[in-house]
Amino acid sequence: QDFMSKMELKFGRIEKLNAAWGVNFSVFGEVKLPELKVDPIEGFRIDEYTNPGIFDIKNLQERTFWLDFVDWYRSSMTDYADFWMETTRKYFPIHPIYLCTGGDATSSHGSHFAQQCKIAANHQSGIRITNEASNYAINFTITNWVASASNFYNAYFGFEPAGKVTEKGVVCRIYNATATGAKGLHFYDANLFDHPLKMDVFMDNIKHLYRGKVKKIIGVLYPDTSLMIGNISSLDFSKGFEMLRYYTDYIFLDDVTIRDGILNTIQVAFICCGEIYKEETLDNLLNWVSEGGILIGYNVENICSAEGNKPYQSDLFNIDHTIKEIGKGRSFYIPMKIYLKEDLKKIYPGQQPTNISLLENDEHYQSNLFDPITEFLKGQGHYITNGYLNGVYESKVDNQILLLNTRDEAFQTEITLPDGDKKLIKLDYNSIVSIEY
Repeated sequence: QDFMSKMELKFGRIEKLNAAWGVNFSVFGEVKLPELKVDPIEGFRIDEYTNPGIFDIKNLQERTFWLDFVDWYRSSMTDYADFWMETTRKYFPIHPIYLCTGGDATSSHGSHFAQQCKIAANHQSGIRITNEASNYAINFTITNWVASASNFYNAYFGFEPAGKVTEKGVVCRIYNATATGAKGLHFYDANLFDHPLKMDVFMDNIKHLYRGKVKKIIGVLYPDTSLMIGNISSLDFSKGFEMLRYYTDYIFLDDVTIRDGILNTIQVAFICCGEIYKEETLDNLLNWVSEGGILIGYNVENICSAEGNKPYQSDLFNIDHTIKEIGKGRSFYIPMKIYLKEDLKKIYPGQQPTNISLLENDEHYQSNLFDPITEFLKGQGHYITNGYLNGVYESKVDNQILLLNTRDEAFQTEITLPDGDKKLIKLDYNSIVSIEY
């Protein structure tokens, strides 16, 4: 019933809904939810984990139907959380309040993290996301949407592990909290007390927690629509963003935060994952570049709008590896595709093509993959601090550069300071190093 009424509010006339979805309802009271395909063996079971149903999208109208449904589904969850946060704030007017959320925001979870952060801020409250483990790149990727939106809307937030944490996980979780500006960092007792080494590394690195204000000038478009319709897989998404985090630090830019002005808080934006975005988002991005923003693209060849497949690739980029002037701003495009090593073997059983970049499954990525982007940004007055895909991560908090070593040994790397000067830094195994600038 709620879906019917919300669609009537959205479309106004049933004829508009029919044209958008490719259906033939007489009145809004006939509107139905999508029919989902389920696993023929598992089906839907009671009190057990069940794989989500799948909506088979065959054309643009079915895509529109599905996106409208998922938007409603997520908004229903957000409205429910909004009610409870408002109620809780009424009876606990001065206490910290956290909305406990988790997962990776797949459609079936009903979570839209930016919406949740926005309502949390409206109630002077926060978000606690419960999905960390022991790999920093993965932790960053699945918590960054909450961190980015919370910082933008001025909500506080904290991180909780989903289960066991190794001694390397202890350090990387401290780093993730500090590099994002988290207010809370939760450990279950066994995360620290089931092995003396965990408490040792906790005590060695706790001094780096909560150092100050986080300000990031690079943002990456979050491919929410592409994920919802299956234009990219969750594996492509996670591996692509993990690799980019090796290269540099960044925030997520999603449809909601872009609509609310988050582009005005950054200087450089990337598109590197997913090719289908909402038209409003792409228009806002194009306007931002024309006002002086810097846009970088790779791993995308056919960017278009979700609503009508309107092409944007040539509006945003020159596809021949050159700089494109767009109003007061400019863009830079690298025509490369990135695959996992095992996928590449299946696609190209023989020799690897020159325009394909290899993304290793378990080894460190090619260290010079992003060199052209580093040189382009240098020409725009932006210096990438580390830039090597070598297992060392960097972030900036107040006047500190924080480096995290995730390699299995001590390591020395060269960093570039914000003024362009170079500096050699030695990092011990499983450690955080702070450098003033």
